Amino acid sequence: MCIPARRCAIKGGNFIEALADADTLIFDKTGTLTEGKPNVTHIVPASGEISETRVMELAGAAEQTSSHPLADAVLSYCRKEQILIPKHGEVITVVGKGTKTEVAGKTIRVGSGAFMEENGISLDSLADKQDLLPRTGATLVYVAEDTRLIGVLGIQDKMRENMRKSVNNLRSKGIDEILLLTGDRREQAKAVGEQIGVDGYEAELLPEDKVKTVLRL
Repeated sequence: MCIPARRCAIKGGNFIEALADADTLIFDKTGTLTEGKPNVTHIVPASGEISETRVMELAGAAEQTSSHPLADAVLSYCRKEQILIPKHGEVITVVGKGTKTEVAGKTIRVGSGAFMEENGISLDSLADKQDLLPRTGATLVYVAEDTRLIGVLGIQDKMRENMRKSVNNLRSKGIDEILLLTGDRREQAKAVGEQIGVDGYEAELLPEDKVKTVLRL
């Protein structure tokens, strides 16, 4: 897939010829539909015993060596607010789910809700804090210490300008179906899909799930 405003190389004329017969277009979200420059906009501690600064300290520890755009958002926030990242162990990335490390003998995990739940971490402590979370368009990144959820971050990435117009232009050139595939939660995928006018979307996908969808189509 070519990212707008960047040069792409296609080797083989047969691939270019095949584009003339294409009737379906699949978009990824981050860096394609969005600018690829996400920012932390919300920090919601899971309890009054935990400060926003502590949530960001531990999130920064688990994301410090990650190359994911969401990790960049966390680390940029820490630099901007002069939040010191504590000493930690090796950062381990669980592809499509999150990262983890050790801080003061405790396991710190940062990632999706599914990543938390599969490690026995309940999200129930956020049930009465829904009004503090972003309504639409944000990726929720959870932060946990051992098996205790300590907070959630709302991270937003600005949509590229005129994406809806670009989608309509593609339809005029013969593309019948335009789909969005993303690892983000369903609510965010729906909001983005409605904003640009896609025909459908699939959310909460791992990289291998995206590949399966492409092969099926």
